[in-house]
Amino acid sequence: MAAAVVGLGGCATESSRTLDVPVVSSAQRPYTGKPVAIAVG
Repeated sequence: MAAAVVGLGGCATESSRTLDVPVVSSAQRPYTGKPVAIAVG
């Protein structure tokens, strides 16, 4: 069992990179619609 865990763990690699996300024009404007009450919890 331990050999299987070590064998699978050796194949897994982690990497992180940033993604180039385009700027959305609607995100730069304040919301002008009707406010909606929601309940969270």
